[in-house]
Amino acid sequence: MGIKLQDDFLWGGAIAAHQAEGAWQAEGAWQAGGKGVSIADILTAGSHTEPRQITNGVVDGLNYPNHHGIDFYHTYKEDLALMGEMGFKAFRTSIAWTRIFPNGDDAAPNEEGLQFYDDLFDEMHKHGIEPVVTLNHFEMPYHLVTEYGGWSDRRVIDLFVNYAQVVFERYRDKVTYWMTRNEISNQAAVSDNPFFEFMVWTNSGLKFDDKATLADKQSAMMQAGHYELVASAKAVQIGHEINPDFVIGGWSTWPLSIRLVQSLPICWLSKRRVRHVTGLLMFTFVVLIQPSWRHSLGGLVSDQILQMKIVLIYWLVP
Repeated sequence: MGIKLQDDFLWGGAIAAHQAEGAWQAEGAWQAGGKGVSIADILTAGSHTEPRQITNGVVDGLNYPNHHGIDFYHTYKEDLALMGEMGFKAFRTSIAWTRIFPNGDDAAPNEEGLQFYDDLFDEMHKHGIEPVVTLNHFEMPYHLVTEYGGWSDRRVIDLFVNYAQVVFERYRDKVTYWMTRNEISNQAAVSDNPFFEFMVWTNSGLKFDDKATLADKQSAMMQAGHYELVASAKAVQIGHEINPDFVIGGWSTWPLSIRLVQSLPICWLSKRRVRHVTGLLMFTFVVLIQPSWRHSLGGLVSDQILQMKIVLIYWLVP
C-alpha cells in the first residue's frame, strides 16, 4: 500500500548561496554585488587525503571552491528555467548574509545585494517555483569572527535579528517559507576529531587553538548554540509580526524517525559526552516539529513539548 502525499506537497531541490552563487572577484576583497567575506569563503578545497583548511582570511594562491561555486549568481535564470521544465514546485536556497550586510555589523544594508534576491525570487515565481529561504547556511560574515569571536558573543544575536528583519520586510510579499538556520545540530558531535573543528566553524564561527580542552570545546559550542537558538526565536517572532502568513522553521540533520537519538553513543562518542550531544540535538529538533507528527515520535517527546507552535516547513527532495 503506497503513501499518498498532500496535493500541495512542495516537491523541489536545494542549494545554499555559498555552495552555488560564486561571483568572487579574485583580485579584490569583495565579491560581486558588494558582498563581504564569509566564513565559507576562507575554507580551502580538500580531498580524500587532504582535509579542508580554515585560513586566516583569503590567502593568494589557494583554492577556495566557494569563490566560484556553479556561478549561480550569473546563471540563475537558465538554471531556474530548467527546474521549471522538471516540474519543481519549490526551490530551497539561502540568502548570503554578507550580500546584505558585508561585515555583519554595517549601519545600512547593501542595496545591490537586496536587489539580487528580488530578481532571483521574481524569476522563481515566473516559473511557478515557491522560494524556501534559509537565512544562515554556514556563511556568517567573517568580520563577526575577527571582531566578535563568532557566536561566542551575545551581541551577534542582535546583528542576526537585524539582518533577518531587513530581509523579512524586503521580501514579505515574495517569500512565504523561511528557515532561520541550517543544520545547527551538526556541531553537537563534540570531539577532538578534526572534523568537529570544521562543523563548529561552519555553524558558529568558532576556532580553537591547541590549548583548548574537550571541556572548553563543549562549553563554547553549547554557549554558541544557545545564542543561535535565541537569535532564531527572536527572528521568528519578528517575522510573524511583519507577515502573519510567514511559515518559519529550520533544518536538522537526521531523518524523520528520531530514534537515532537513542543510538547516538556510536563508536567515537564516549558515554561522558552523550548527555551533551543528545541534549542539544533533542533541543534543536523539537523546535522543528509539529504536533501532527506525534505518532512518529514513539514517546520520545512529551505532549507538552509537542504543543510548540513552530513548524518544520519542508523536507528536501534532492
